[in-house]
Amino acid sequence: MNDPILDWFTLFLNCSQALLTPALAVFGCCVAWQQWRTNQNRLRNDLFERRYSIYQSAVDFIGSIMREGKLTGDAQNAFRIGTRGSRFLYGKPVADYLDELWVDAIDLKTHQNVFADLPVGEERTKRVEAAGEIQKKFLKHFGQLDKVVAPYLDMGGIR
Repeated sequence: MNDPILDWFTLFLNCSQALLTPALAVFGCCVAWQQWRTNQNRLRNDLFERRYSIYQSAVDFIGSIMREGKLTGDAQNAFRIGTRGSRFLYGKPVADYLDELWVDAIDLKTHQNVFADLPVGEERTKRVEAAGEIQKKFLKHFGQLDKVVAPYLDMGGIR
Protein backbone atom coordinates (compact mmCIF):
# COMPACT_ATOMS: atom_id res chain seq x y z
CA MET A 1 0.00 0.00 0.00
CA ASN A 2 1.07 3.54 -0.74
CA ASP A 3 1.13 6.02 2.07
CA PRO A 4 -0.14 9.40 0.74
CA ILE A 5 1.90 11.33 3.31
CA LEU A 6 5.07 9.50 2.30
CA ASP A 7 4.32 10.12 -1.39
CA TRP A 8 3.72 13.82 -0.72
CA PHE A 9 6.93 14.09 1.31
CA THR A 10 8.94 12.32 -1.41
CA LEU A 11 7.49 14.68 -4.05
CA PHE A 12 8.30 17.69 -1.84
CA LEU A 13 11.86 16.43 -1.28
CA ASN A 14 12.44 15.88 -5.01
CA CYS A 15 11.07 19.35 -5.87
CA SER A 16 13.18 20.97 -3.15
CA GLN A 17 16.31 19.31 -4.45
CA ALA A 18 15.50 20.41 -8.00
CA LEU A 19 14.90 24.03 -6.94
CA LEU A 20 17.93 24.29 -4.63
CA THR A 21 20.49 24.91 -7.39
CA PRO A 22 18.51 27.71 -9.14
CA ALA A 23 17.70 29.26 -5.74
CA LEU A 24 21.40 29.33 -4.82
CA ALA A 25 22.23 30.80 -8.23
CA VAL A 26 19.67 33.58 -7.74
CA PHE A 27 21.00 34.25 -4.25
CA GLY A 28 24.57 34.39 -5.59
CA CYS A 29 23.50 36.85 -8.29
CA CYS A 30 21.83 39.06 -5.68
CA VAL A 31 24.98 39.10 -3.56
CA ALA A 32 27.14 39.87 -6.61
CA TRP A 33 24.82 42.71 -7.63
CA GLN A 34 24.95 44.21 -4.12
CA GLN A 35 28.74 44.04 -4.14
CA TRP A 36 28.82 45.73 -7.54
CA ARG A 37 26.55 48.53 -6.26
CA THR A 38 28.70 48.96 -3.15
CA ASN A 39 31.84 49.21 -5.28
CA GLN A 40 30.17 51.71 -7.63
CA ASN A 41 29.13 53.87 -4.68
CA ARG A 42 32.61 53.68 -3.19
CA LEU A 43 34.09 54.73 -6.54
CA ARG A 44 31.66 57.67 -6.77
CA ASN A 45 32.52 58.72 -3.23
CA ASP A 46 36.28 58.48 -3.83
CA LEU A 47 35.95 60.44 -7.06
CA PHE A 48 33.89 63.11 -5.30
CA GLU A 49 36.45 63.41 -2.48
CA ARG A 50 39.35 63.80 -4.89
CA ARG A 51 37.51 66.32 -7.04
CA TYR A 52 36.32 68.28 -4.01
CA SER A 53 39.89 68.50 -2.75
CA ILE A 54 40.94 70.14 -6.02
CA TYR A 55 37.93 72.47 -5.87
CA GLN A 56 38.79 73.45 -2.29
CA SER A 57 42.40 74.18 -3.30
CA ALA A 58 41.14 76.56 -5.99
CA VAL A 59 38.72 78.25 -3.57
CA ASP A 60 41.51 78.67 -1.00
CA PHE A 61 43.77 80.10 -3.71
CA ILE A 62 41.21 82.69 -4.80
CA GLY A 63 40.42 83.50 -1.17
CA SER A 64 44.10 83.99 -0.37
CA ILE A 65 44.54 86.44 -3.22
CA MET A 66 41.40 88.33 -2.24
CA ARG A 67 42.41 88.43 1.42
CA GLU A 68 46.09 89.30 0.94
CA GLY A 69 45.65 91.46 -2.15
CA LYS A 70 48.55 89.64 -3.76
CA LEU A 71 49.85 86.23 -4.70
CA THR A 72 51.96 84.71 -1.94
CA GLY A 73 54.48 81.93 -2.28
CA ASP A 74 52.51 79.71 0.09
CA ALA A 75 49.34 80.20 -1.94
CA GLN A 76 51.21 79.38 -5.16
CA ASN A 77 52.61 76.15 -3.75
CA ALA A 78 49.32 75.05 -2.19
CA PHE A 79 47.44 75.71 -5.44
CA ARG A 80 49.89 73.89 -7.69
CA ILE A 81 50.09 70.89 -5.37
CA GLY A 82 46.36 70.86 -4.61
CA THR A 83 45.22 71.00 -8.23
CA ARG A 84 47.68 68.48 -9.60
CA GLY A 85 45.84 65.81 -11.58
CA SER A 86 42.81 67.99 -12.32
CA ARG A 87 42.94 67.10 -16.03
CA PHE A 88 42.51 63.41 -15.17
CA LEU A 89 39.80 63.85 -12.54
CA TYR A 90 37.76 66.60 -14.21
CA GLY A 91 38.79 66.75 -17.82
CA LYS A 92 39.97 69.51 -20.11
CA PRO A 93 37.39 72.27 -19.38
CA VAL A 94 38.10 72.44 -15.65
CA ALA A 95 41.85 72.00 -16.08
CA ASP A 96 41.87 74.84 -18.63
CA TYR A 97 39.91 77.04 -16.23
CA LEU A 98 42.38 76.31 -13.43
CA ASP A 99 45.21 77.21 -15.83
CA GLU A 100 43.41 80.48 -16.58
CA LEU A 101 43.16 81.15 -12.85
CA TRP A 102 46.88 80.50 -12.50
CA VAL A 103 47.75 82.84 -15.39
CA ASP A 104 45.63 85.62 -13.86
CA ALA A 105 47.43 85.19 -10.55
CA ILE A 106 50.85 85.32 -12.20
CA ASP A 107 49.80 88.43 -14.18
CA LEU A 108 48.73 90.06 -10.92
CA LYS A 109 52.04 89.23 -9.30
CA THR A 110 53.98 90.51 -12.30
CA HIS A 111 52.18 93.86 -12.32
CA GLN A 112 52.59 94.23 -8.57
CA ASN A 113 56.30 93.42 -8.72
CA VAL A 114 56.87 95.92 -11.53
CA PHE A 115 54.95 98.82 -9.99
CA ALA A 116 56.55 98.28 -6.58
CA ASP A 117 59.86 99.60 -7.93
CA LEU A 118 58.45 102.33 -10.19
CA PRO A 119 58.34 105.95 -9.13
CA VAL A 120 54.98 107.69 -9.01
CA GLY A 121 53.98 108.48 -12.56
CA GLU A 122 52.06 107.34 -15.62
CA GLU A 123 53.73 103.91 -15.96
CA ARG A 124 53.13 103.08 -12.30
CA THR A 125 49.50 104.20 -12.59
CA LYS A 126 48.99 101.90 -15.59
CA ARG A 127 50.46 98.96 -13.70
CA VAL A 128 48.39 99.67 -10.57
CA GLU A 129 45.21 99.93 -12.66
CA ALA A 130 46.05 96.69 -14.48
CA ALA A 131 46.62 94.93 -11.15
CA GLY A 132 43.31 96.33 -9.89
CA GLU A 133 41.47 94.95 -12.93
CA ILE A 134 42.97 91.53 -12.36
CA GLN A 135 41.94 91.66 -8.70
CA LYS A 136 38.38 92.43 -9.84
CA LYS A 137 38.54 89.31 -12.02
CA PHE A 138 39.22 87.27 -8.91
CA LEU A 139 35.87 88.35 -7.47
CA LYS A 140 34.24 86.84 -10.54
CA HIS A 141 36.38 83.72 -10.32
CA PHE A 142 34.47 82.54 -7.23
CA GLY A 143 31.21 82.30 -9.21
CA GLN A 144 32.85 81.02 -12.37
CA LEU A 145 34.66 78.27 -10.49
CA ASP A 146 31.38 77.01 -9.05
CA LYS A 147 29.75 76.97 -12.48
CA VAL A 148 32.63 75.13 -14.11
CA VAL A 149 33.02 72.53 -11.35
CA ALA A 150 29.38 72.02 -10.28
CA PRO A 151 28.48 69.35 -12.87
CA TYR A 152 31.35 67.21 -11.63
CA LEU A 153 30.51 67.53 -7.93
CA ASP A 154 26.80 66.75 -8.25
CA MET A 155 26.50 63.42 -6.43
CA GLY A 156 23.43 62.42 -8.43
CA GLY A 157 25.18 62.64 -11.76
CA ILE A 158 28.83 62.14 -10.91
CA ARG A 159 30.69 60.89 -13.93
